[in-house]
Amino acid sequence: MRDLLGLWGLAMPLAALSHIAAANGQPGRAVRLGATATRLSDAYQTPLIPLIEPFLAKGLEAARHALGELTYAQAWAEGQAMSLETAIAEALAVDIAPVTAAAMPDGQAKSTVIGKLTPTELQVLRQLIGGSTTKEIAAELVVAISTVDRHITHIYNKLGARNRAEATAIALKTGLVQTD
Repeated sequence: MRDLLGLWGLAMPLAALSHIAAANGQPGRAVRLGATATRLSDAYQTPLIPLIEPFLAKGLEAARHALGELTYAQAWAEGQAMSLETAIAEALAVDIAPVTAAAMPDGQAKSTVIGKLTPTELQVLRQLIGGSTTKEIAAELVVAISTVDRHITHIYNKLGARNRAEATAIALKTGLVQTD
């Protein structure tokens, strides 16, 4: 994953998975991932992309509430000291609650849609995970922004995701996108 995204680029999926971990009852993991993502962002003096910042803040606030100040501070210190390899392993270990069939288009089960992404949708998904904006993806693919928006909508529908953070988590957890 490091080669694909670069060190700063790892901050985005780690922050997204921090939010997902908090939403799925894993507050300690959420704080450790959030601390690592923040450390990477701070090291490059580059903030997280605006789409990710509110998700990270919301997840960390929920984790703080669940853990209490002392345990939160301990988990934060662990995340700040965590190696990148350990952080990636921690991110891949996030337990994601299954998406219910009712939340998916036409009641399809998640397992039946994972393999239905087109090669272009997979390419767009990889760029989303890397933190690229819709405009940047359109420029890379040499297509209109509206075309990328359509691809993103299809990706969300096929994965049962509501946003980029969920799509990232599902893609990484299911192995749709390789992390090596």
